[in-house]
Amino acid sequence: MKPILMIAIVLMAGSLAGQNTPPTISITMNGAPVPAWSIQYVAGGTTIAALNLQITVDDAEGSNTSLDAIVANGGGTDASGQLGINYLEWASGGAPVAYTRTPTSGSFTNGGAQGSSGSSEVFNIWFQAYDGTDTTVTGFKIWVNAPAQPPTLSVTQNGLPLWNTMQISVADGASLASLGLSIATDDPAGEDVTLSGSINNTGTTGMLASEFSSGSAATPYSIQPSTGTFHQPGMVHVVRIWAQNQSGTKFLFEFSLVVVPANPAINVSVAGSTVQTGQPAIGTTRDFGTVSVGGTSTLHVQIQNSGTADLNLGTPAISSGGGEFTIILGAYATTVPAGGATSFDVEFKPTSVGDWDATISFTHNAPSGSTFDLKVHGAAAISGAPAAMGGGGSGGGGCTAVTGSGVGLLAFLGLLLFARRRRFA
Repeated sequence: MKPILMIAIVLMAGSLAGQNTPPTISITMNGAPVPAWSIQYVAGGTTIAALNLQITVDDAEGSNTSLDAIVANGGGTDASGQLGINYLEWASGGAPVAYTRTPTSGSFTNGGAQGSSGSSEVFNIWFQAYDGTDTTVTGFKIWVNAPAQPPTLSVTQNGLPLWNTMQISVADGASLASLGLSIATDDPAGEDVTLSGSINNTGTTGMLASEFSSGSAATPYSIQPSTGTFHQPGMVHVVRIWAQNQSGTKFLFEFSLVVVPANPAINVSVAGSTVQTGQPAIGTTRDFGTVSVGGTSTLHVQIQNSGTADLNLGTPAISSGGGEFTIILGAYATTVPAGGATSFDVEFKPTSVGDWDATISFTHNAPSGSTFDLKVHGAAAISGAPAAMGGGGSGGGGCTAVTGSGVGLLAFLGLLLFARRRRFA
């Protein structure tokens, strides 16, 4: 395979105040839309002008948008001089949207090496749109003088598709099997396909390039590499897979596995509603509503570990207030493995009328902070009493309280006594 020409378009747009919408890039060739990551086939010696490429840039906020172009071959050497590509035809210094660029200079030839003598060459064209806030990535391939349509090659991670050149973060200590990688190949003409895989920096991971490879086999088929465990945070493993059919046409798929430190991640929900986390983690107040004196209301608190290492928890305790609140641990666990969960309940059982508040705290080892504080509130009233008896006082630190320091209750009793006297008068 000859060097690969990569054309990356970088679109930069100023964003308006408020929520920003990423800019868009749409591409047509000879009037037909070019799907993202598709392969377009052209004959050797085809000029860029003959493709009638149109690159349209737009931005939902209507911001002036700049467009820049970078042209390089597979080795990183500037190839525009050899190919005759004019950077100015791909670029814009910041024009009002929407606008369209139509490059015409250059051709997919390079002496006798870029297809003019019958050789096959693949050109990767990559686009990146950036408006100062969001990035959009897309691209496609041009296959010059393909001897046959290439085989297809797709990779999924736990059922989710990867795109070519994608970078995946893998936790230190994770196994290759836990990624659920599946490599599937097919061929438009039904030809047998051979897979050849390579991995760099395998070191002591135990990964096997042979598990990313396959001898010539009837299509469609898939393979699932599973051997090995990742070590050394910061290490990058580049996986390159060639699919070649019986006609000799190849397709390259490449992705990277980046090892990152394993960390727990904490997610707390109360009665199914997620509680805000931050630095430090402070939950928004959860309300029990109004409960009759002597009655009981319970909130269920669930803690999930969405990270990649054990989540170590302290035992929940009432750090302020709390005479009317009780923590029920049940099967609460202080160590929660990655992907696991534990829970406890908070019970509000008021013994006197009033508004009551408390803070429930527990420690954790997630990066979002060392302590999680959950604030709870409940109101207590006499069963069947008028709503006015709810009052505005606070029990604070668990002390017994009568709304309005008992004034409301005394006034109510006085009214009853006055009514009795009038009846007997």
